[in-house]
Amino acid sequence: AAGCARTGRGGALWWPRVWASVYGARCWCALLRYRANLLRFQIDGQSIGGFAEWNNRINEFSVDAGAHYYDGKREHAQDNRTTAATVYRNTGRKHGVDAFIKGGWDHARWHLFADAQWRTATFSYDGDVAIAPVSWNFFNPKAGVRYDFTPALSGFVSAGRASREPARSDLLAGEDNASLAYDLSAVKPEIVNDYELGLDYKSAKLSASAGLYAMEFHNEIAATGELTAVGYPLRRNTERSCRRGIELDLHGPPCEHWKFDSALNLSRNRIARWNQFYDIYDSAANYLPSQARPPNTIRPHPTPHPTPPTTPPRPPGPAA
Repeated sequence: AAGCARTGRGGALWWPRVWASVYGARCWCALLRYRANLLRFQIDGQSIGGFAEWNNRINEFSVDAGAHYYDGKREHAQDNRTTAATVYRNTGRKHGVDAFIKGGWDHARWHLFADAQWRTATFSYDGDVAIAPVSWNFFNPKAGVRYDFTPALSGFVSAGRASREPARSDLLAGEDNASLAYDLSAVKPEIVNDYELGLDYKSAKLSASAGLYAMEFHNEIAATGELTAVGYPLRRNTERSCRRGIELDLHGPPCEHWKFDSALNLSRNRIARWNQFYDIYDSAANYLPSQARPPNTIRPHPTPHPTPPTTPPRPPGPAA
C-alpha cells in the first residue's frame, strides 16, 4: 500500500491512496449417503485472486476506483465406499474480472453520489459429456442524493441496478454430474432495479430511520420446491417479480446500562407467473414424483396428509 499528499491547483489538498492484495484458498468436504451402498460425494475446491483500489479526495469531491480478478475451480466426485469404485468425477471452473468507479460531491447540505461496476465472468465444465462454456457481462450503475434538513435529520433517494449469474447447480439442473449436454445459456442472469426513498435521524442518544423501497426483478432465480439428489434446492428463472415495502429502524439506550434495537419490515412480494413444484403423496402416504402446480391451487399441509379431512368443523358453543 502507498499514499502521498500533494497541493493541486488553487492550493487544494488531495490525498491519493493505492493498495493491492492477493489471496488464495483451498477447501475439501464430503457427504455420505446410504442407499443399498455407502456413497461419498466429494468437493475439492481451490481459488486465487487479487484486488487493487485507488482512493482520492479533492476538497468537496471524492473518487474511488478498483479492479478485482478471480479464478477458481471445484472438482466434484462420487465414489462407492462399499465397492471402492469411482462413480464419476468432473470439474467446474469459473473466472472473472470486475472494475468499479465511485464518485461523491459534498456541498453544504447536499451530498451526491454515483458509482458504476462492470463485470465479466466465464464458467466451463469438464466431465463425462462435452458442454460449451458460457460467459456473462454485467453493467451495474447506481446514483443518489442526500439532503441534510438539520444536523440530525436527513433524507435520501437512490436508484440502482444489480445483476448476478446463475450458480453451477442452476446451470446443470441440479445434477452433480451432468448426464446430458446442457445449454448453459438457458438459465438467464438475474437483474434487479432497486429504488429507495427514506429519512434518517441521529442524535447523541437516539438513531432512527424510515425508508420505502421497490425491487423490480427480471429473470429472478427462485427456488421451485424441488430438491437435488444431495438435498440442495433447485432454482429456475421467473420472468417478472417484485418486492416492495417499508423498513423502520430504531436504536437507542433506554437507560445508562442498556441499549435498545428494533427493526420492522412490511413488504408485498409478488411473482407475475409461477409454477411451484410440490411433493405429491398417494392415498397410502407413498411418495410420488413432484409436480408443477400454480401455488394458489394447493392447500398447504404441515405433514403429508393422505386424504383431506371430511368432518365439518364443530360449531362454536354459546359464549360464557
